[in-house]
Amino acid sequence: MLVADQLIYSSIRTDQDTQALWSCRSAIGVRIHPKLGQVIQMKNGANTRGRISPSSLARDVGMSTRQLERLFRRYLSRSPKAII
Repeated sequence: MLVADQLIYSSIRTDQDTQALWSCRSAIGVRIHPKLGQVIQMKNGANTRGRISPSSLARDVGMSTRQLERLFRRYLSRSPKAII
C-alpha cells in the first residue's frame, strides 16, 4: 500500500468526530520516549477545535518546549507544530 493510498478518505469528518493521529509506535515501528507518547495521547484526547500549543503540552508533561521539539525531531522527524 502506498502512502498516498492511506491519505484518501471516503468520508468527511463531522464536528462530533475526533481527529485521528496515527500511532507513533506502529507508524515508525520503534519505541518512543515516554513523555512524547504522553504528549501524543494528550493531543489525541483533546478537543480538536482549539489549537493546543506545544509549550502548553510540554509544560503538562514536565519538560521544556525545546526538549519537546528535540524529541519530535528525533523520533518523528517533524516539528511539534506539524503534528499538533
